[in-house]
Amino acid sequence: MELRAAYLFFEFRIAYVYATRHFCRSPLSLLKHEDGEIEQVRGIISQLVPILVDRKSKTLYTGLSEVVTEMWSRIDSVWISKRQSVL
Repeated sequence: MELRAAYLFFEFRIAYVYATRHFCRSPLSLLKHEDGEIEQVRGIISQLVPILVDRKSKTLYTGLSEVVTEMWSRIDSVWISKRQSVL
């Protein structure tokens, strides 16, 4: 059980780092609520870490490499969707 929690923590940290770099803000608490940035951060993190918004999520990792591989694929999909919305 502790190992699964560590993998989920690592998954959340990757998402946090991605959002921090994406918005060029560290820490994310510096974001302004009135600019809508907080909602954008929530949207990105919820796409990257679906267990935070979907309590029925059954994502289980068996190793750290699996976490990294899954996160890369999610980051790619978030990046592609953001790019398409700009075009």
